[in-house]
Amino acid sequence: MNSTQFGKLYSYVVDGSVQAQPLYVSNLTIPAQGSHNVLFVVTMNDVVYAFDADSNGTNGGILWKVDFRNPSAGVSPIPIADIVSNNTLNIVGNVGIESTPVIDLSSNTIYLVARTKEVSGGATNYVARLHALDITTVLKNLAAP
Repeated sequence: MNSTQFGKLYSYVVDGSVQAQPLYVSNLTIPAQGSHNVLFVVTMNDVVYAFDADSNGTNGGILWKVDFRNPSAGVSPIPIADIVSNNTLNIVGNVGIESTPVIDLSSNTIYLVARTKEVSGGATNYVARLHALDITTVLKNLAAP
């Protein structure tokens, strides 16, 4: 590496702000997609992305994504205004997946906490759920309901 080779190679568009550290797994085999170097990114809008880390943006470089929002069921990320009325901090918009996930390579599982606002039948609940996703097949909630 030298100063003429260092710099941004690619960029990807995500649907919300990113507060958590992106994670990287090399040579991950995804059924029907082959082996990839994968960059995992989570957003404050409760979405998890798996990007091909070597893609130049072809087809967006998205291998898969999981969205924990469900507007038709009243499930959305928590607006920061619901937490603090006068926000002068660095968070604007929503507070969904804020902390860095953890990947267990022995089971190919990514663990993350998604925070949601759930409105049903006039009741509003604020929920934090631990999710476990298989990083190769994208099966949800492997750990526990």
